[in-house]
Amino acid sequence: MIFGGDFKKASEETGVSRLISSSLSPSAFSPANALVNCGPIQFNEISHLLEGDTSKADLLVIPKSTGRIFERDLGNFDVDTESIRLIDSTFCFHFNGQAIEGMQIYDRPDDAPELTYEMMLVEELLNAKRRANMSGKPCITGLALGTKQVLSTVFSRVNDINDMLIAQGAQKILAREGSSNDLWHLTCSEFEGYDAAIYCVDFIIGGADWVKKDGNSTSSRAFAYQVYPDPHL
Repeated sequence: MIFGGDFKKASEETGVSRLISSSLSPSAFSPANALVNCGPIQFNEISHLLEGDTSKADLLVIPKSTGRIFERDLGNFDVDTESIRLIDSTFCFHFNGQAIEGMQIYDRPDDAPELTYEMMLVEELLNAKRRANMSGKPCITGLALGTKQVLSTVFSRVNDINDMLIAQGAQKILAREGSSNDLWHLTCSEFEGYDAAIYCVDFIIGGADWVKKDGNSTSSRAFAYQVYPDPHL
């Protein structure tokens, strides 16, 4: 564990390290509910907390916005992270025949207030790498909000990603159209020095600004990661 004993305690209480499984048959999975592979990404391109880690993964985007999944309007960070935790196998989101669920990770839990959502996301990625290295096969994580870096990557590929989403009957990511709030996308990256706020990425020009975690509602998407074993092992 890279974040010490408090993280281990939080992990045990929230089930953060549980493996994803499903009792649903493959026929329950429709093409419109398949996660789209946004292409390769290195760990050091996911989070500043993984600086220097060139482990390989594929970035997977869920086919609907968080609000659309729960048939509600846009949400803020607090609302959408809670919603993503509620995504289980009954929602029938899938990738390569595997049901994809929401990561059971929290932002600054009461028993470990120094742990951020991004820290817990990073620990899940490292756990996935350990499992991939042990099995010699790719390991798929659960869903979580993306970081500032991930959303910037998605912005740079958004036209290709939207083409894939539209082709399978899924909901495209709004970019350069729609209302102003629709075009801002939540991340889980805190604003430096102010833990009550997180970055939002502007999908008009790709810039970033920040909003309070319990403040204005904007769009969000959840992401999973297909993590590959280290080729040198």
